[in-house]
Amino acid sequence: MKEAAKRVVSRQMSPCEAASAFGVAKTTLFRSVRKLKSASDATSVSFAPNYSVHQIFTDEQESLIASYLYHLQASQVRISQE
Repeated sequence: MKEAAKRVVSRQMSPCEAASAFGVAKTTLFRSVRKLKSASDATSVSFAPNYSVHQIFTDEQESLIASYLYHLQASQVRISQE
């Protein structure tokens, strides 16, 4: 992703060419190019996904739920889906 955005910013490739060459959606590439152009330092730009935005449980809560479900499975308790 970062390489595709760099090539578009340096005008080595068009956005459509870079998107198809690197297997990236055009809208995602446009967003990355905009992010790269607006940054003062191009090396500090991160293109990592931010999954924590949609996270419902904390890591501790998730661990507690998982251990509880393993406990239920071990004791063969049936969980109804109603």
